[in-house]
Amino acid sequence: MKHKFVPVFAAFWVVFSQLASGQISPEARAVIDAYNEATGGIEAKKAIRTLIHTGEWELKEQGIKGPMTVYYKHPGTVATVTEIPEVGTIRACITDGVAWEDNSITGFRNLEGTELQQATKDACLFPETKLEELYSKAVLNETRSDGLQPVLLIDKDGLEETWYFDPMTHYLTEIERVLDAGVRGSYRIKVKVGEYLPAGNVTIPHYSETSTPAFTMVTRFEKTEINTGIPDYIFKKPEVE
Repeated sequence: MKHKFVPVFAAFWVVFSQLASGQISPEARAVIDAYNEATGGIEAKKAIRTLIHTGEWELKEQGIKGPMTVYYKHPGTVATVTEIPEVGTIRACITDGVAWEDNSITGFRNLEGTELQQATKDACLFPETKLEELYSKAVLNETRSDGLQPVLLIDKDGLEETWYFDPMTHYLTEIERVLDAGVRGSYRIKVKVGEYLPAGNVTIPHYSETSTPAFTMVTRFEKTEINTGIPDYIFKKPEVE
């Protein structure tokens, strides 16, 4: 049961094919450019220096839910605070290339290896605006039977993921990857995203449903604050012996 409360950092990897070295195809770029345009544009996204999501998470099969807050601070700092009723709190953070988790169930631990690589990339609030910085390869794959357009991406560490886009709205609707959970092992996950709502000058998904072999977790954010102050203690690493 312990692994069911691991917070999922917004990103996830699955292998589909091999690509030529250093290639971001024009077709893949066009699909992602359309997504950027449909959600406010690159300049509007770059103008966001802080973002706070407040909402709720739920494990659907178990009927367990609780509050969750996600804090983003430019550049590349993210903290999540997840409350588990009658159990405790999970705090997780990545800043300055260091990532950690303070879990009332399993205790404190630093993230290393692939976990750290994934968390570092996921700390980017709008990865679609930084293709060359984050990814070495991207290609548009064959349209899925339901009409979604899949873009396969390989990051600088060789980790692979696929983003699925709706050709009508140009919104990102699904992500597939393999999540490395450290000592808890690795497993394939699928994330469905939706409920795109305005937040300042951009449009951001406020709903996600993460499916793994062990559980399905839903998050829904009810409030989004942009470019407001975030106290430094939110990102402070706890002192552990």
